[in-house]
Amino acid sequence: MDILSSLSEEVTTDLTKHGADLSKQHDFDFYLYFGERGIAKKAASELEKAKFLLEIKPASDSNGWLCLAKRSVVPNPENLNLVGNILVAVAENLGGEFDGWESNIIR
Repeated sequence: MDILSSLSEEVTTDLTKHGADLSKQHDFDFYLYFGERGIAKKAASELEKAKFLLEIKPASDSNGWLCLAKRSVVPNPENLNLVGNILVAVAENLGGEFDGWESNIIR
């Protein structure tokens, strides 16, 4: 299973398990890591064009940099695949790593 289909499945499974209403918009944090601050800033610039809110800060457990991408979406497979495609493409194109997500639970 590739990262995009596993992302969609993981998100919907986890949110459903916690009683989330998948027909309502949820606030997501997505974690991308890069080796250099300048590259993390470039990723942020690209993601900003796709309507993400961003924070750049030192990674807590390495010498790298976190590009924290925030976006509100209705967590259905179509939206999650769209968001996942954008995140994975930016991470891969800039030599970084997409490393997961967090969300609030909307019931």
